Amino acid sequence: MPLDDPQPYGPQAYGYAQQPEAGGGAADQAKKLVPLLVVLLLVAGGGYFAYDYFVGSIQKVSFSVKNSENEAINNATLRVYANGQANPLATFTGAKTLELKRGDYAYEVAASGYKPMKGVPFAVTPGENNVFVELSKNIDVDLDLELPATLVVGQTLQGKIKLKNKKPAPETIDFVFEGVLAPDTLTILFDPITLGGNSSDEIPLTISVKEGADKKKLGKDKKGSVRVKYTREKKDVVLSLIEFDPSKVTVNVSRLDYGKVNAGDVKEKEVKVSNNNKDFDLKDVRVSLEDIRTQNNPAEVVRQWFTFFPETVDSIGYGSKSAETINLRIEVPSNAANDKINARMQLKTDYWEKSLNVELDVEGKAVALVLEGVADKFVLSKDPTTGKYETETDTIELANKGDVDVQSVSVALDSVKCDSSWASIEGLKSFDSIAPGRKEKDTRLLVTAPKQTPKDFIQTCLLLIRYSDAFNPLERKTIQKTFDIRTE
Repeated sequence: MPLDDPQPYGPQAYGYAQQPEAGGGAADQAKKLVPLLVVLLLVAGGGYFAYDYFVGSIQKVSFSVKNSENEAINNATLRVYANGQANPLATFTGAKTLELKRGDYAYEVAASGYKPMKGVPFAVTPGENNVFVELSKNIDVDLDLELPATLVVGQTLQGKIKLKNKKPAPETIDFVFEGVLAPDTLTILFDPITLGGNSSDEIPLTISVKEGADKKKLGKDKKGSVRVKYTREKKDVVLSLIEFDPSKVTVNVSRLDYGKVNAGDVKEKEVKVSNNNKDFDLKDVRVSLEDIRTQNNPAEVVRQWFTFFPETVDSIGYGSKSAETINLRIEVPSNAANDKINARMQLKTDYWEKSLNVELDVEGKAVALVLEGVADKFVLSKDPTTGKYETETDTIELANKGDVDVQSVSVALDSVKCDSSWASIEGLKSFDSIAPGRKEKDTRLLVTAPKQTPKDFIQTCLLLIRYSDAFNPLERKTIQKTFDIRTE
């Protein structure tokens, strides 16, 4: 019996019948073309891969060399190596663009004054290829940094950088401040240093938060760093930068007026300081007395009359209920002189200050040296016999009407106003001291006029009495007496 399908691997073998085709020879022709199509595909694929290997895999690769400050290093020499090869594919200076096949490579680079780099791998891939090389100067130091943990806008504080030069040669060191330490936020003043070989040193820093700094950079736990310039040697820090509003710190009084204070008395005044800044304590408020102005008592002596409690307020918390009280106490000694005293109480931190006027009148021992017995005007006539003007004499009386000795008393005429041809002093011209209640009368003033002086001429003279007192022995006080000499 004949086989319906003589082909052992026909469609029937898979459970379905092949449908008869119109013009049955087309299938046979297609089968004959299959080997040719396979050959054509192989040829095309081989051509593609050959093109890709010899032409299509070539990529442009740009090389550039800069330092850590983004400055081009044009004298840097680069060598490019194929992976695993000892001889360079290319050697060039500065920036350059090469054409390289895709794959793995390495480069080495050297420049005068910079640390060389060797065996640095890079890969060439499809698309844009850039090799950015950064060199560090040949500086080898250990770096450490000490800064306050918190800075307030407007505050100036001190910090320090610690350096150790690990090379035998001296090195000039400069710094770059980055992150929250950058110049747009902080002002950091320092002097660049030349560090001796194998030596250590500390560089003082003066630090302040810039007024108008970007508020996005203010707040707690902000990151920054200090870096040795032209290297990647750096030290990271975390700081809190606090915005402070001086108007939110209030003081309950604007001035301290003690009125009249008798010698031997004690008086106190209270000053209350409140801080309404949000989430910020006002710290280290220092209290002092400045610009002391007196008439009779020495300013440095008066300063000792005042005491503050406390002299430093460690912290004033924020909120209306956290006011701190400062007591200003004055104790006037029993031997104090009469005086009118003005001063300024200063409340101060590194970022805030407030001044209050301080006033008091001291009722104490009086210093009162009084000049008596000298007329305001002398009228002189000529002697018709001699043609000379007469000489008049007046007693210079010095009376101590105060409560303490006056010392080192001197009597003189201002020679600029009138010379000895018009007036002179006779008798005692100086006294070691004049006790309270005593009057000295042993000094005389003689007045005359030069012979050639015309009638009705007026000469003005100045008498000067200088002295010190027990309250202020180093300060010379002066009594001035003006008098006129008129001829007729």
